[in-house]
Amino acid sequence: SSALLSAQETVDRLLRLHFRDGRTRVNGDAQLLMAEMLKVFVRGERAAPAPGARPRVSLNPDRGDPSPPQPHRGRAPPSPPRAPSQPSAPARAARQAQAEDLEKVDIEHVEKVLPQLVCNY
Repeated sequence: SSALLSAQETVDRLLRLHFRDGRTRVNGDAQLLMAEMLKVFVRGERAAPAPGARPRVSLNPDRGDPSPPQPHRGRAPPSPPRAPSQPSAPARAARQAQAEDLEKVDIEHVEKVLPQLVCNY
């Protein structure tokens, strides 16, 4: 039977799919960070802007002014480009921990691999 998992259990299971060593552990902060990264990379959700922050605007390439892009009429909007197949953040963080001869993935390991992920998108 397939029981529904909590968000924390889901992230934990996703992380464990990529661990080479079954004894590898993930601390709570790293797990929370991975949950937020999943929201961004899978759903495209981002945290709400800080109070008082200015909204981000992109230039409309057709008009050259800072206005929001116009909706596509009569057709679906283009799909975002797909990322090439690559090791995931949890796998990279686990490899980073292993390279440091550690059995536990910590927030610092995830932080160390973030630049690799940003460069790939």
